[in-house]
Amino acid sequence: MVDEVFLGSSTEGPGFPRSTGVHLRASRLKDFQRPMLDLSSKIAEIDIRKIELLGAEEARQAIHPVALELVAAARRLVGGVVDACEALREEQPGQAAAASEPSLGFELALDLAVEAGDSTVHGVEDVAFLVQLELRQRAERLTRIGEGSTVLTVVGECESALRRIAKGLGAIDLAIARAEEVPPLLDFSSELESSLLVRGAYAKFRTNLLAHGTPRPEELYGFLRAAGTAIAVLVGWQAYPLLRVRDRLQLRELQQRILGWLRPENRDDRTEGARIWQDVVTFVDMLMHVNRRQELLEHDACRLSELLAELGEGAASEGSVARARTLLGLDDELDAFLAAAGPHDARALRDLLAPIAARLGPQAGT
Repeated sequence: MVDEVFLGSSTEGPGFPRSTGVHLRASRLKDFQRPMLDLSSKIAEIDIRKIELLGAEEARQAIHPVALELVAAARRLVGGVVDACEALREEQPGQAAAASEPSLGFELALDLAVEAGDSTVHGVEDVAFLVQLELRQRAERLTRIGEGSTVLTVVGECESALRRIAKGLGAIDLAIARAEEVPPLLDFSSELESSLLVRGAYAKFRTNLLAHGTPRPEELYGFLRAAGTAIAVLVGWQAYPLLRVRDRLQLRELQQRILGWLRPENRDDRTEGARIWQDVVTFVDMLMHVNRRQELLEHDACRLSELLAELGEGAASEGSVARARTLLGLDDELDAFLAAAGPHDARALRDLLAPIAARLGPQAGT
């Protein structure tokens, strides 16, 4: 079980004293960083890859109590940050914590708060207030999980809560670092950075699977064995935990079907083998839907506009090619062009980007 990271209003938590009604000095906000690091480390130790292979009830018993405890610990810790900020505001009057845009999801709202936040206690409070509200909702959702919940519900809700703790603490840590002029102790990745990592992983996975076309009946064994290997490799990549839970569970189901078909007693059933292969292809094609994420649509439109404006004749600069690589996974032809050995022809790259920009709409071509 999880150790207490932040105890109540009259108890000393690890690394800093806290007592309700005590006005902490601004220099003490940084004392929250170490407990946040400790809690984030506990979350990082949870291997969700093992849990998603379990049945629904086994998964619930394995992850649900831990998620409940970690969310409770995070709420106490973030509550301490909010209390400290409120105390400081009484000493240093200014604006109250800003409300988030209701139409935005938590992740994007938090990204905006971090991006717009100033280097003061108010910036810390804005971020901590957002995180506090989200954790309250996550705690309520976790209480609805019980016997009979599906594995998708169990893994999805628990992991979603843990992700939000990790992202929220990273954002608060960064805000405190700015306000206190100290180094952050946690990594903070925006949704755009995470989505680019996921899309790049999908693109590489797609290339590995579909590089050799459609198998003939006598080639099914080799193709499905390669597909099983590609899935196992993807599971080990850094981006894997960032994939949607539904995608991961479907990927695992395909992996189990492939392994079952590869057994000597099953591999002669070419009809079933062809069906599995087609399901793999359908799943891989579905992964292209990652390009519909709002943060990627905005990024791609901006990046395409930049590249179309700067590409001239001759060889494309290393900078242009590097910026174009952030579009990996957006278009198969572009992926193949960028995968080829350089130098890359600027005109050829522009000719590839122009129809993609037209497909995304006028914003990308301006």
